[in-house]
Amino acid sequence: MKPNPCCRLKTLVGLCVALVAALPARSQQVAPVTPAPETARKPAPIPVTTGRDETVVLSPFTVSSGTDRGYQALNTLSGTRLNSKLEDLGASITVVTKQQMEDLAILDLNDVFLYEASTEGTGNYTQFTPNRNGGMIDGTANDPARANRIRGVGSPISGSGVNIAVGNFSSNNKIPMDPYNIDAVEISRGPNSNLFGLGAAAGTVNLVPSKANLSRMATSTSIRTDDRGGHRFSFDVNRPLITEKAAFRFSAVDESKGFTRKPAEEKIRRYYGAVQVRPYRFTTLNASFEHYTNFYRRPNSITPRDTTFEWRASGSPTFDPTTQLVSYAGGRTAGPFPVTNENTLLPPGLMAGGTYGRLVVFMDGSSASPYISQMRTALPVTSGVPSPFTATSNVRYLQTGTDIFRRKSNPFPLFFAPAISDKSVYDWENVNFVAANFGEDTSSTLRIEAEQILLNTGTHLLAVRGGHMYQKFDRFSRSVIDNTDTVLYVDVNSKLLDG
Repeated sequence: MKPNPCCRLKTLVGLCVALVAALPARSQQVAPVTPAPETARKPAPIPVTTGRDETVVLSPFTVSSGTDRGYQALNTLSGTRLNSKLEDLGASITVVTKQQMEDLAILDLNDVFLYEASTEGTGNYTQFTPNRNGGMIDGTANDPARANRIRGVGSPISGSGVNIAVGNFSSNNKIPMDPYNIDAVEISRGPNSNLFGLGAAAGTVNLVPSKANLSRMATSTSIRTDDRGGHRFSFDVNRPLITEKAAFRFSAVDESKGFTRKPAEEKIRRYYGAVQVRPYRFTTLNASFEHYTNFYRRPNSITPRDTTFEWRASGSPTFDPTTQLVSYAGGRTAGPFPVTNENTLLPPGLMAGGTYGRLVVFMDGSSASPYISQMRTALPVTSGVPSPFTATSNVRYLQTGTDIFRRKSNPFPLFFAPAISDKSVYDWENVNFVAANFGEDTSSTLRIEAEQILLNTGTHLLAVRGGHMYQKFDRFSRSVIDNTDTVLYVDVNSKLLDG
């Protein structure tokens, strides 16, 4: 059992100042005007008539989803941290709109990457890393939120890949994205450092969070089920308290994921609340809070490495630890095989267990639950022990192993045992061999922002924005089966001794 508690506390503060010159003149009454092409390309503020014979000018830090045309987004904050037209930016930036996420039934960032250019998620990419013992680290099962990449350069939310941000603030990379409180996903490919210092070789993913709407009353619910036993319920409500002055928004999601390989489960609950207040004509305050919990017992995404194929091809021999003889079907024996150079002298398929005391899992074919036992320890023999033990002998145990494993002590051991391909050994389609592992993630995120237009003339606009983000993340995981060394061995010893 390996508990792995993890706690992260993050506080971020951001400050932006925008100065926009040569804006079109603004009158008290908004009339339809067709701007000149060069003027239309400038990041002009969006005038909004309130109905009280005055015009409210939205700040340059806000992108309105009302300007989106279905799947086409016209503006973004990722390029310059200001409301900018995509056609004016030299960077490779893609904006995934709310409409597109709804139509494609997108639930997380891996679903987004399934449809975007130069991006890969768990639907078309498997994150795994070989370790020095010949096993494979299953990145998809361990942390699917980071099992993806952009431009083939690492994960978009890992230390070696690109960064992830929420509202242009750096966010914890272990909290998965969920569209229930996201208006858009901005994917900026390639190295950059314009999002409050964020920058990496792969790129940056910025999530545009939903805000309370001051003028629109809305309510929506969604229910989804699938053929693997999963279901999802989401709820979103927005209510203006004082028209154009104050509003609140509340969203929630309850999701249970189903999997083909059993036993496996994952339960997600998220709650999100947002408030927007405009006490004065050019002053806007936004605040939001989200709580997230996730209990998971995920299935493996890669099969274990197989050390049994040479052993089975050699007739499935067994080993007697007292006589150091190898026995075959029909009564034939070979040996004895002493400790010295044993991995070189042993018949094909057999190998001395290099790490004594490890946890070993025995899979019972009649049950989906594994049996876990401590591997028996090598027994040093002292004087006074009855025959056949002597003071110089050593009673040890063997396991299956390929020729690649037996020679792994060579310098720079680039050894990779093949994956299991025989369902009689392990049914990879139905059995989750890491079912004993589980974990739970919990996070809380608080964001507070204030925007103020300081100067607003017919030709100039001066605005300032300040924000504070507090984020707390806790992870508890228990890995009974080491999924960083997923190698299948067979106990070939014919006698069980007390040690």
